[in-house]
Amino acid sequence: AVIPRLGIAVIANNGSNDATAIDVTTSLPTPVPLCGANCLNPTGVAFNQDTATAAVTSTNSGNLFSTGTVSFVSVSRTTTGASTTITAALGGSLSVDQDPVAVAVDPTLNFAAVATASSTSSLDIVDMASESIVGRVNGLANPSGVVFDPVNQVFLTVNSLLNNIDITDPGTLTTTTVSVGIASTSVDYNFQTSSLVTLNAGSHTMSVLDYSCPPSIAVPACTNPQVRAVIGLGGAQTSTFVLGPNAVSIDPKLNLAVLVDPDNNRILLVPLPH
Repeated sequence: AVIPRLGIAVIANNGSNDATAIDVTTSLPTPVPLCGANCLNPTGVAFNQDTATAAVTSTNSGNLFSTGTVSFVSVSRTTTGASTTITAALGGSLSVDQDPVAVAVDPTLNFAAVATASSTSSLDIVDMASESIVGRVNGLANPSGVVFDPVNQVFLTVNSLLNNIDITDPGTLTTTTVSVGIASTSVDYNFQTSSLVTLNAGSHTMSVLDYSCPPSIAVPACTNPQVRAVIGLGGAQTSTFVLGPNAVSIDPKLNLAVLVDPDNNRILLVPLPH
């Protein structure tokens, strides 16, 4: 995840059980240990752009019966003359449901939504200020990607086993559901163009949704979001599913979807409608 105003990226390192802060202007890394043996196999990271704090999820897959964790990393940039220092400091770590694979942040409430692909499959709502769980949405099925919609102040969570997206209000925990493609594993949203897409690893397709939901007194909620088009990616699904929000990402300026296509060893660039 990247915080553009500071020029810093934080990367979750699944194999070394830590995170790395990168100065994207110089490519200089700053390793950040997470929480020792209790944080194994981090998979997801998201920033609160206002507080410069990143939430990093760890699946703890070394123990099938252990809970997952979310750790908080604060970053800053200090410039003195021609010298620039990137500082990354670990805050607290919080136990969440098992196997948290993805995370997104609501900067207004300072909440993080953690998608957990456990047997119970939940969306844990975490208060990043108090580092505590303030709510949980159950009834999901292997949620593998989540993003925040800042226009409607909701989280969009993709359920890979239910072929749908849950739209969740973090304040009330109310949820509505929209059907998407088969085995949808990743999701991204460009709020400036109302472009919402899912990458469907099981069917090797990408779904483009009608999701035009400006909040207003007359239309306070989305009206029947639905799939507008399904785009075939070519080839057959032979590799392991790519889970998490970053298997597909939308360039907000160009409204260009960038897709991981592991079966053909390539990146796909897909212009999206406005």
